[in-house]
Amino acid sequence: ITPVTGFLTCLTWLSMAIIKHYSSLSALTALALAPIYALAFNTGTAALFYLALAVLSFYRHRANIQRLWNGTETKINLKKKAKKKV
Repeated sequence: ITPVTGFLTCLTWLSMAIIKHYSSLSALTALALAPIYALAFNTGTAALFYLALAVLSFYRHRANIQRLWNGTETKINLKKKAKKKV
């Protein structure tokens, strides 16, 4: 992994998390784009590694993908919870 590929992949995750508020969608988007970043900044071998990682991750995230499709996936909540008065 080159620093550029790692940075762009992390930036993709963070951007998607801020925009859509779904960690799983952010991860899947970042993983889908990682092979493209690797192809642009690394070798073809690195891109193939990231592609294999992305395919495996999509397979492992099948339940998350189904929940995203159904609209039942939990969102990232960045707001502080209000303290209950006792």
